[in-house]
Amino acid sequence: MNLKKKLLGGLKFTFENAGSLLIVKAAGIAVNYLALMLILHFFGVYGNGEVANFIAQSKGLMIFFVFGLDIILVKKLNALDKDLQSLVNIGKTLLLNFIIGLLLFVLVNQFIAISYAFLAGGIFLALWRFTSHFYRGKNNMIAYGFFEFVLFQTTVLISIFISQYFQISLIESIVYINIAFVLIFFPYFFLKNRRIFKTNLFLNLKSLKKIYLESYHFLLSNSIIIISTSVLYYLIKTNYSTETLGFYDGILKFSLVISLPLIATNGRVMFKTSNFFNNNKLDDLKKYINNITKMLVVMSTAAALFVAIVFYVYSEFFNVEFQSYWLLFILLVCAQLVNNWAGPVGILLQLTNNEKIYNLLTFFTSVYLILSTLIIVNTLSINYVALNYVVYMLLQNVTSLLIVKRKININPYKL
Repeated sequence: MNLKKKLLGGLKFTFENAGSLLIVKAAGIAVNYLALMLILHFFGVYGNGEVANFIAQSKGLMIFFVFGLDIILVKKLNALDKDLQSLVNIGKTLLLNFIIGLLLFVLVNQFIAISYAFLAGGIFLALWRFTSHFYRGKNNMIAYGFFEFVLFQTTVLISIFISQYFQISLIESIVYINIAFVLIFFPYFFLKNRRIFKTNLFLNLKSLKKIYLESYHFLLSNSIIIISTSVLYYLIKTNYSTETLGFYDGILKFSLVISLPLIATNGRVMFKTSNFFNNNKLDDLKKYINNITKMLVVMSTAAALFVAIVFYVYSEFFNVEFQSYWLLFILLVCAQLVNNWAGPVGILLQLTNNEKIYNLLTFFTSVYLILSTLIIVNTLSINYVALNYVVYMLLQNVTSLLIVKRKININPYKL
């Protein structure tokens, strides 16, 4: 009876904290994989490498536009001071970031030729991320999941057919489809939230300074991780080949299914952690994180076994080119398991006033990843890049767990 109660309690806890978002994220993964299969079919591994590089570099630019405002938005919507003017000020700061970022991009492009497609991609990703976190802060996990995990992947999927029909490049097609989605959605968004126009729409320098001082901590932690990934993709593309990047990205997308439970719970974890911490309910926070981590260990391990079966079937019957990359697959799966088994330690540190420590940790581990990869790509095979990625994940997550134990006295693995 006790075992049955524990199982039922575990299922209830899983559904409450990951249920709706898990379904939305699964839909996003399904769209992502369908797009991957079609890209490999129509454009080959080289085409997948081009798209992967475009998305990675666009994400690198995105963080300069968002500037940590996504996390601030969640905190403001979840905190006690839910005044509309504060939220509007964050939106105005985002708009200013777009203007400054555009001017800087044009200036840099006079000296270093960078495709304007990356700029467009960065702007679109920033808009969708900001929108997703708006709904995340309002605890609307379905809307958050749609804008965070489904929308952009859907634009890529549609772009494949547009590219084939009109005989234009896939990257160009992705840009056009995102423009169309922006023109459709944002008039509706502002109409739905027309109270915004009743606030002071002029930018106040004092409030601007306050927002930037608060958001730059989150900029550092988020940007370092994203930039390190962008640099990693650039190094693989330039030192090996676009085809090798295509294989690496394709296999990474297989392994990322393992992160589905972590990503699905993170939206709820951010809301709950902020709520418990703001109301000084530390015992409830400890219990919650403990339950979440145990759930993630079970679910991510099961996901790893499922992904291994899917990859075997795909490489054996649909794309034999991937048969030579089993070791790369295993290493990337191990990296995802390390990240999932550690639980939501990054969010926990960011929302418990330990963001400065987390910034330092992500900075030094990301510097390690970039420098070590720079050495590896010049001497060793792509498998060693993946092995080094596992080491990077271990450094970041094990150290984070130790900090969580020391700073806020939470042991996620306490039985």
